[in-house]
Amino acid sequence: YQRRVHGVTAAEACNALKPYQWLSVYAVEIMDNTCVQSVANKPGMPDFSKNLKDDQSALLVELRSQNEEQLRNFVESITLVLNKFKTLGGVEFSTDPVKRDQWWTIRKGLIPSVAAIREPGSSVIIEDVAAPTAKLADLCKEVRSVYLNNGWEPQDVYILGHALEGNIHIIFAQKDLSQKANAERFDNLMEELCRTVVEKFDGSLKGEHGTGRNVSSFVELEWGAQAYQIMWKIKNIFDPKRLLNPGVILDTNPKAHVESLKGMALVAPVVDQCMECGFCESVCPSLDLTITPRQRITVQREIHRLEDTKEDNKRLARLKKQFDYFGEATCSACSWCSTVCPVGIDTGVLTKQLRRNKVKKWNWMAMFVAKRFDWVTWISKTALRVAGISHRLLGTRAMMALTSIMRKVSFGVLPYWMPTVPWPASEIPRYIKTNENKDKTVVVFHSCGSRMMGGQSYQDKNSKDLTQVTARVLQKAGYNIVYPSNIENLCCGLAFKSKGYFEADDYKKKQIIEALEKASQHGAYPILIDGSSCQHHLLTDNTHPHLKLYEPFEFAQKFLIPNLKITPTDEVVSVHVTCSSHSLKLESIIQQVMKSLAPKYIIPNNVTCCGFSGDRGFHYPELNATALKHLKSQLPNGCQTGYSNNKPCEVGLSYHSNIPYQSIIHLLDKCSV
Repeated sequence: YQRRVHGVTAAEACNALKPYQWLSVYAVEIMDNTCVQSVANKPGMPDFSKNLKDDQSALLVELRSQNEEQLRNFVESITLVLNKFKTLGGVEFSTDPVKRDQWWTIRKGLIPSVAAIREPGSSVIIEDVAAPTAKLADLCKEVRSVYLNNGWEPQDVYILGHALEGNIHIIFAQKDLSQKANAERFDNLMEELCRTVVEKFDGSLKGEHGTGRNVSSFVELEWGAQAYQIMWKIKNIFDPKRLLNPGVILDTNPKAHVESLKGMALVAPVVDQCMECGFCESVCPSLDLTITPRQRITVQREIHRLEDTKEDNKRLARLKKQFDYFGEATCSACSWCSTVCPVGIDTGVLTKQLRRNKVKKWNWMAMFVAKRFDWVTWISKTALRVAGISHRLLGTRAMMALTSIMRKVSFGVLPYWMPTVPWPASEIPRYIKTNENKDKTVVVFHSCGSRMMGGQSYQDKNSKDLTQVTARVLQKAGYNIVYPSNIENLCCGLAFKSKGYFEADDYKKKQIIEALEKASQHGAYPILIDGSSCQHHLLTDNTHPHLKLYEPFEFAQKFLIPNLKITPTDEVVSVHVTCSSHSLKLESIIQQVMKSLAPKYIIPNNVTCCGFSGDRGFHYPELNATALKHLKSQLPNGCQTGYSNNKPCEVGLSYHSNIPYQSIIHLLDKCSV
């Protein structure tokens, strides 16, 4: 069970906790009003939370038990305790996993959420103090007074913490400490705060965090001179030259907390809110290859700082050179990081902006290509046909060796070849008539990736052309099919924007929207886009809400499964949720479709973005390999096929799983008559 209680004062909230200590409560989290207001608009927060005033706070209580009866008894006991207090919205408890996840997501994301609303360029500082729980209410009130006494406004100080342990975190923003007035104010604050916690409440200056530079000046105050000298003796025995974490735990400098601290140089509005919490790191495809979103932002901050101060031009040049590969080239710009960031920071947007600055002089060439995209399609198809014929003649091993040599000789200009690259798709007709009912018409746009690589797979010689399979499934469901005119020249623009060519992206996006407008009779017909990344890219434009754009899973759920006679397969199949599907929150739809088609499906854990990123997997195959390093080991015995909704992703997934991944449209064809 989890409970949420709003509207009690901080003192009441803390006093309400005392009876909990004998009830086997798993956790009690306290959040003051400033914290609550910073997340009041988050999903799961009740509307009345916006009405909290002054010293009112919220509690998040979690109960756990081995059996339901005992759990119900716990709930009843705690309800009796809490009902003694006046609350704004009453006491709510829930066993609903969705609500529980929402509440814990809000609590865990509080610190970065609060940090995100600070003034750009200021640092976020988190103090972590503890005191006996009996003194917690007074500690909360006294700590806030300390900040107000030293010039902080009430709305700029946030208090939250683990109430049963008497441990609170104080979050606040600190302006540039290189300015004398700011440093003096901060010095006075830390001196008063530390003395208040230690001398008035017999508390600890660190409850669960490490001591750090900010408190190293006050270790003697907390522990006393005798214990402090013992610490130094131990330090000198094991680290006589003071090489290990110098100044981080013990420091002879009484002003260490206001000297030599890292600043927060401004980089770009899209990332300046970042407090470097690291929530984004676990889902980044380059995590074990180069650097993560948090680290990309940190390095960019240092680059901008060095550009401003001009203090070390050699280091600046070295960082810029290294960032080209570690930061920019191996970022898939998938935006998965934004979906786990508590404040939605999208490092992929920063990467695209950096690429834009890098390729400005080549914009003319990108526009030349964009206006002649049918040439690109033809050249790519021809190259893939030649590669396919060569593969059949030479075999996989010889082909891999030959293309590897060619790639080395070209200094990486030629792409990395994979045996899972399919043949090009066949020619696409303009119109396929199935019945006389014009209302049952669908517009189909095959992405450039599908047109170039939508043919038969060498890995699965029984596979069929995606364009033909799509037409067959739609005809089975009774749909007339319209294709946009001049489709070989169309592209959603993402192939250009992901490389930094924003102008070419705008040109192609405008072109395809005009074509889809015409083909769909200005939104009268639904539009199936077989690549989820293309659909997502067009939806983010938000200038054509009347066009009904669908990727394969959502289209299947709404239009195909209700109109097809489905016989589910008994096979175990794998499903990959692409970045764009995740961004559009399509997981539940994907699961519903798979239950209808292949109930024994699996979605492998620890696989987020596949790292292929359009054509980046051909040029930086190590990114694709790192992102999918856990995939093959998670596929159960008997799993022979995988499905997704984006052709480039399927190429990399097939290669690193050793089973063919195809569009979900192939499974629809297989399970329908």
